[in-house]
Amino acid sequence: MKKIIILMVLLLILMTSVIVVAEETNSGVETQDICNYIKEKVVIGGEIPSYVPYKNERFNIYTLDKKPVGSIVSEKGVLKDISCETISDPSYNLYLKDLTTIKNVFDSEKPLKAFNKEKSEGNIDIEGQTVSKSLKAGFTNILLRVAGWFN
Repeated sequence: MKKIIILMVLLLILMTSVIVVAEETNSGVETQDICNYIKEKVVIGGEIPSYVPYKNERFNIYTLDKKPVGSIVSEKGVLKDISCETISDPSYNLYLKDLTTIKNVFDSEKPLKAFNKEKSEGNIDIEGQTVSKSLKAGFTNILLRVAGWFN
């Protein structure tokens, strides 16, 4: 009887470790897929629209559970770099629920409405890394909500 209990405990431990490894592997695939999708959709050298107040910024991108996805850098209103690595000293951290979240925004006929919907559902969050950047992010969220009414 004692041997059966030990065998069952060992089997349970083995199964648990397989599940944990599978989850870690899948989350790595998910973050890479998100980064690849962003790199496919966003053009380096492309101009940031005039109504977007992020002209000289450094964004790190994460999943909502804080797994790193990558980074985007803009300078003088132009997208300078997109990478699947995070950067030091970001201005903002952008959090996304999953690949579906970003696809819903990029593939929408009305991306501003899609962004606002995903944000209101808690699938997107932007955090400024300083007090002034946090205030700017809050102000921008309000402006995007209002602009979404007319979109």
